[in-house]
Amino acid sequence: MQIIWMFLTYLAMLAFHVVAEWLPLNGMTANEISKEYQASLLPADFGFIIWGVICLALFISMVSVASRKSLVSSKWIPRFIVSNFLSIFFTISWHYNWIFLSVILLLIWIVTVQRLYQEIDRRNKIARFPLSLYFGGLSVSFFIVLDIYLAKIHAELGSVLPILLLIIGFLLAFTIRYREQNFAYPLSVIWLYLSIFFGQLSPHPNTAYTAIFFAFLLILTYFFRRPKVH
Repeated sequence: MQIIWMFLTYLAMLAFHVVAEWLPLNGMTANEISKEYQASLLPADFGFIIWGVICLALFISMVSVASRKSLVSSKWIPRFIVSNFLSIFFTISWHYNWIFLSVILLLIWIVTVQRLYQEIDRRNKIARFPLSLYFGGLSVSFFIVLDIYLAKIHAELGSVLPILLLIIGFLLAFTIRYREQNFAYPLSVIWLYLSIFFGQLSPHPNTAYTAIFFAFLLILTYFFRRPKVH
């Protein structure tokens, strides 16, 4: 029964996102709300394509988990269901411009997905790869949403905080890349950093060049031998 609810909540989440953009919910699309505050980490429009890729990959992950339940903990499916509801709640809060609530919900969402990633056996690579993309995409999205919230409240932090957030995002991706021997997580970070570069090259060049620099460093990690896990 849990497997059925996993697929149903996933489909409900996808349907809600489509309807929220198509209506759009509260009269504004998610992208229009993002652009309203002129934040320093706002990516170019193509950056959001990654969420279509992640959603498709998650379906593959669910099929893999459903067929190999022995490779996940008993709490995995309930947590995945919770993550689907968190995605819906986040979308509602975002479309209604409740940015601070969106930050809190996104933080809870990231923790939930991080637990999903940890509680799946390394042998189930088909399921781990989409979750890694998911985890990476949410991590960078948290920094973007936090930056948008600070822009909304007119926090006078200049370019210092956006660059600091980019550094933290890079260090997190670099650590997971090598400590977990994870190829997928940095891919989301690289894609979003590239989209930040193109989105901010004109209004915030310092932030843009910082993003492209760290994206390049992450790309380089794919050309070096991974350390052995003992």
